[in-house]
Amino acid sequence: MLQSDAYMFLTECHRLYVQGVRRALQDRLMKEFGEEWWERGVVPAVNEEHRENLSRESERNPDRERVLLLDAPHFGYIITNHHNRLFADAFTDTIRAFKNFRLLASLRNDWAHVQDISLVQAGQGAQLMKHILVSLGCEETLEIETMMEDFAIHPDNKVEEEPLEDLEYDVTSLDSQELTLAPSDFWHRLQSYLVMEKVVNLPDEIGKPSTVIVRVHNTAPDIEGRPTVHFRSVTIESSHGNHSKLGELSPGESRETTFEFHPKQLIGIEFTIHGELDTDRLFKFSRRSMLPEEVIAPLKREFVERLESIGVKKLVNDVLAAIGTPDPNMTLGDISRIRKSVKQESTHIEEKRKSLGQLFSDFHLNKASTLGGRTNEIVMALIEFENKLGALDDAIGRTDLELMNEAVHDLKQVQLAVIRVEDTVRTMTNV
Repeated sequence: MLQSDAYMFLTECHRLYVQGVRRALQDRLMKEFGEEWWERGVVPAVNEEHRENLSRESERNPDRERVLLLDAPHFGYIITNHHNRLFADAFTDTIRAFKNFRLLASLRNDWAHVQDISLVQAGQGAQLMKHILVSLGCEETLEIETMMEDFAIHPDNKVEEEPLEDLEYDVTSLDSQELTLAPSDFWHRLQSYLVMEKVVNLPDEIGKPSTVIVRVHNTAPDIEGRPTVHFRSVTIESSHGNHSKLGELSPGESRETTFEFHPKQLIGIEFTIHGELDTDRLFKFSRRSMLPEEVIAPLKREFVERLESIGVKKLVNDVLAAIGTPDPNMTLGDISRIRKSVKQESTHIEEKRKSLGQLFSDFHLNKASTLGGRTNEIVMALIEFENKLGALDDAIGRTDLELMNEAVHDLKQVQLAVIRVEDTVRTMTNV
């Protein structure tokens, strides 16, 4: 993948990111402040410089939708200022969230001016954008994931088969190094030096928690001619928010910590290891790891069977089949039939959403985990599908063929998203 490819890749990711976050912010602010969402939700939240810029842009483009004036530098301020009331469910750590938004804004400024970006920066930027979009339940997540699969960016400038989502980099980490090793060589050594081993103990009695012992070994050799890798800080974090600081790890040293989970919760548990290293400057990296396949394979099969029994994909397919394609030759009887189908199928959506919520609850999923995030995307797609059905019903009521076709097109896009997510879950679970 060439540098120009990385630039185009990240530019498109950023377009989807801004589009998704804009819509999510407007939706939440409107629910809280109604028609005054801009005056009460945006203007007081951003800093003075941004307020002046937004005011000028609004005066310069009076016919432009105000939500389109929002840009990446504004997002962190809005979410931080309304965190407890409106965004606590999406971002549990407001300080970390604000840092991520500022990091993306800074990265955007860098690559927009020079029209060039390293592959490592592109991977980190896309990862952060995806994380924020998932947290806000934005459908753009799927498009970014597809692009990330097509462009698996890696520090040695090669396309790798290993999923990008399993790797995270500090944006400034490689650029700030003053090492005798090439950055890609050093990155590979870090991956091999810090080894994580997981031992799962299932309970003997129903109702008792499972325990997962996580051991971390610093296997860095302390020999002449190769750098001594002393991790000044190592932390293990689970996708459900549990974390344990293991402290410093010298070459050859090992540490372990124990976590407890509900037995079914193991299907969605992922562990991330965070390492901080002192060289001439600080180097940070993190790596995600799943539980052993033999432990979670039965849970995967049960999960997919439950998901398929809910029948979300069948529902959206049946709705589109019942609606058909609106055309100018439709009679009033045809329109009445379509409207009846729309209303009838809409009654099933709430049932499906409740079933998905129960599935989420039964397996103790968390949106921060890969499986939990995918399941939440199906829930969000159903909500969007219901909204589009409402738009179709409104268009039918007006007998507006153009609006009807637009609504059907939107429904088909949501249908594709549902199918793609369910297929992704099935691939993840090897079913």
